Amino acid sequence: MKEMVFAGFGGQGVLTCGLIMSDIAVSKGMNATWSPSYGSAMRGGTANCTVK
Repeated sequence: MKEMVFAGFGGQGVLTCGLIMSDIAVSKGMNATWSPSYGSAMRGGTANCTVK
């Protein structure tokens, strides 16, 4: 199992990048989990996600 962590600020595409990586893994027949985490601010706040 590999784990990837993406982190950045809201609006940089961090959550989208994690979603794309998990979709690629599922399309290749792997089990994948995408866990997004939003900061308190909608735009410009912290954002991160973990893909396993």
